[in-house]
Amino acid sequence: RVLRKPICMHPNTVDNITLSTICLHNFLKSFEEQQSATYNRVYCPPNFTDVENNGDVINGAWRENDVHIQGIQPCNACRATIEAYEQRDKFTNYFLTSEGEIPWQYEYIRRGQNRDRM
Repeated sequence: RVLRKPICMHPNTVDNITLSTICLHNFLKSFEEQQSATYNRVYCPPNFTDVENNGDVINGAWRENDVHIQGIQPCNACRATIEAYEQRDKFTNYFLTSEGEIPWQYEYIRRGQNRDRM
């Protein structure tokens, strides 16, 4: 599921996902090579990958598939979730009431306002 759309995550997380995917791929390939006969392979069937023969590359069957890597689309990583906006509004409404306000908050907000008028 992660690889079917742009990954909107921190670059370190994307690196970890990529490395994990490579490890899983290598495991599945080596496990299948050890356990299955060549004609019975499902994860990576015969002639699926490119092979090199005396310097000539023989294209694999994967190239015939219509699903290729698509251009990188922008993700909405800078947009907060609806839940985050709702939580922000709840905090705003609370802190602007007599129950949620603190004695010095308005002084802090207005600091420096009258400094230029003198």
